Amino acid sequence: MRARVRHNLGWLRQHQGRYEESADILADALARKQAHLGPVHPDLGSTLQALATSEMALGRLSLAIERLQMALAQEIQFVGEPSDGAATARNELGLALMDAGRFDESDEQFRIGLSDRQVMTPEGSMEMAHLLNNRGWLFEAREDFRAAQASFEQSVRMREALGLTERSIARSRSNLARILVKRGRVDEARALADWIGEALDRINGDVHVERGNWRMLHAEMALARNDPAGAQGWLAGVEGDNRGDGFSPRYWAIRLELARRAGDEDAQMHALEKQAGAMLKTMAVEHPSVALTVLRHAALSGACAMPGVALDVVAARRIVDANLVAEAPGRRWLGARPASGCGQAEAVNRRRGSARLIGHVPGQRRALSGGLFASH
Repeated sequence: MRARVRHNLGWLRQHQGRYEESADILADALARKQAHLGPVHPDLGSTLQALATSEMALGRLSLAIERLQMALAQEIQFVGEPSDGAATARNELGLALMDAGRFDESDEQFRIGLSDRQVMTPEGSMEMAHLLNNRGWLFEAREDFRAAQASFEQSVRMREALGLTERSIARSRSNLARILVKRGRVDEARALADWIGEALDRINGDVHVERGNWRMLHAEMALARNDPAGAQGWLAGVEGDNRGDGFSPRYWAIRLELARRAGDEDAQMHALEKQAGAMLKTMAVEHPSVALTVLRHAALSGACAMPGVALDVVAARRIVDANLVAEAPGRRWLGARPASGCGQAEAVNRRRGSARLIGHVPGQRRALSGGLFASH
């Protein structure tokens, strides 16, 4: 009984965003369960998955993946497949593997999960729609935008067929529209954006996050039409609706593109610095590897000598030293002084085959920093 109470408290802290507390409480609940039930038992799965979710939020991806693999193995051993528990575990494991950059393994989990869901609910389900959406994120991370579009389209159609909420459908359509812009299919994206705007007007409750993403979608479409002034106007709306919690990496990616087109090097460096800072603010705890990758790209561009980026490097270094991520990209570079680390950062990027300033980094699904346009 005590372990169950601890599990429920840990789950509550997780949903309050208090991940450190949640992880500690859930780890205690797991230890109590294992002491009573043994190391392998069907009742351990829910706590293993909940603990893994908090560990993912703290950037402890390797540990989270290990927990989820244990949960999946025990679900298969005691319940078999297909089962709801196994499909859920595969979805969470796929997300963790994607955030760790292990794309092939992630895709395998999503594919098996989708196949199992199809057997259990051939008419479709909300869980299957989520899996399709997550696989779309995976394809986007791999820069396979055609496949990403197909997966997001399937997710949208299933949500509509199931009669899910307009908020759910709007979010899924927003993902699809973003991919369409990347593929240069702006007219199709505009039609989706029009529907999303009307849906947001009908939804009761707080939609300022969705509204901000909708405005950034319009800014991206304006840039695709070579209309920088229009993009500026949409970003002004984002700024007007901001509630003091800062701007997302996606916002700064658009600002960076505007500055690049204007040939304003100072504004480019400012946007790049802010994007790196936003990555650290929104992802440093959840996914430190994302912030480190952005900072490495910043160094490659010559921004490493900027005081603001140097401060961010110090913050990122603390995260690595705290052992929240064992194999964080760019770790070797962080040993260099920011003002002189550009050459080393460039070498690290060459070895890793990634020299693009704005490209996919692990965790992109939670803080879009992807390039605005592509020809795929």
